[in-house]
Amino acid sequence: MDTLKKTPQFDRVYRRGKSQGNKQLVMYVLPTKRHKTYYGIVISKKVGNAVTRNRLRRQLKEILRLGQPLAGGQDIVIVVRQTEQPLDYAVLAKSVAHLLKRHGLTAKQDMQANP
Repeated sequence: MDTLKKTPQFDRVYRRGKSQGNKQLVMYVLPTKRHKTYYGIVISKKVGNAVTRNRLRRQLKEILRLGQPLAGGQDIVIVVRQTEQPLDYAVLAKSVAHLLKRHGLTAKQDMQANP
């Protein structure tokens, strides 16, 4: 998967994409005509300091890299919500799997961490 880098790319997904959320994350998905899946990760300064935000970003990238391959032609934006408890890898993996299932991008039996 490749990444979304420019603000207009994120804005297009926000405006036209479908969103689903849970306590930890919000996921926007926009089907495209491209063959690759592109993703972007958004973490507000309210979530924590730079070290915390970068650790969350690295963990989310790894979860997406190790996860089941998604059908090509999707733009995905993941927004991390501010939570009271710190988010660890297991909680993030469970949340991503839950949102991918809600968007219909993976089958339930393909998920490694069932919500």
